[in-house]
Amino acid sequence: ELQYRRNDTNFVRGAFRVFESGAPPGHIKGESLVRALTTDGSDKLSEEQARDLVAQLEPDRDGLVNYKEYVNMMMSDS
Repeated sequence: ELQYRRNDTNFVRGAFRVFESGAPPGHIKGESLVRALTTDGSDKLSEEQARDLVAQLEPDRDGLVNYKEYVNMMMSDS
């Protein structure tokens, strides 16, 4: 089921929208994503894992993550 959800672009977009509040359209605050990854869902990450993942998304200098980069990472097989 998790693999199905990871490969469903509508599911990924919906998950992204939940956390993009307070950020420009198409972006999410890196700190919001870290908080979500460490507190929400059944597959919670450690703080270190979440920060590593967000760093891979290369947030801009304002700490914002681009939706397209987020989706590309979530949809990858690795």
